[in-house]
Order: sequence, then C-alpha cells, then structure tokens
Amino acid sequence: MTVFCTSQHWSLRFYALLRLQLLLPLSHELTRIQRLLPPSFLLPASVASNSITNSTIHPEIAFSLYLYSAVLPGLIGNKSESVELLTSLIKSSKTEYWRCKKGASHGDSDVWKSRVEEMGLILARFLSEIKVSSSHVLPRPSRS
Repeated sequence: MTVFCTSQHWSLRFYALLRLQLLLPLSHELTRIQRLLPPSFLLPASVASNSITNSTIHPEIAFSLYLYSAVLPGLIGNKSESVELLTSLIKSSKTEYWRCKKGASHGDSDVWKSRVEEMGLILARFLSEIKVSSSHVLPRPSRS
C-alpha cells in the first residue's frame, strides 16, 4: 500500500471524526500520523521556511491531511495558530498552482486554484470569529 493510499484512508477517517465533532480523538490520531511521517512531509516546515520557491506540499500525502493539520487548532480554540498554518498552506498551494500553470509540475492548476479559494474562505471564517470574539469585551462604565 502506498503512502498516498494510506493517507487517503486516514483522511477519510479524520473526516468522519470531524463530522462527529470528536475533536480530541481527531487531534490525537492526527498527531500520531504526523509522528510516523518524515519531517519533510509535514506542514510546519512551511511555517519555518518563508521561501515561496520551495513548496512543502508533498505529492505522496493527501492534501486533506495538510488541511486538517491547519484547521484543527482553530476548531479546538486556538484560532490564531490556524490562521498562521492556513496562511502558510495557502502560500504553498499558490506555489503549486503557479508551477502547474507554468508547466513545471505535473498537476491540475484548476485543482490548486480551487483549493486556494476554499482555504481563503476558511481563513476568512477564522478571522471573522477572532474579530467577533475580540469585540465582545465589556465596555468600560462611563464616569458621570
């Protein structure tokens, strides 16, 4: 069984856990899977290297695993971490999109374009939730 097939299996499992709102088991299983993978396959490497020429999206890993890794912290309550990870993943996805567009990589540029757009919507949701939560600060009582 190839790494891609295995990651697709786990991706389907993660999707089921997410739909059932079982976030703690999802977090534990995602962490265990990430421990099994070589460091070059993981998303946090893209946060450390801000170089847009080096894509960190490994073709052997199902893209949804990267997406779960980026979104999960925000679902648990750490929205700012998800914003950072999603931003990094969007940058890497844009790099892949341009590689496909220029013909330097074997892939479908429309797939990468739709992934970037979908992640942009997820990012917008997290940013709006952060803004709403920060605006719920109680107003200071006025001195009369």
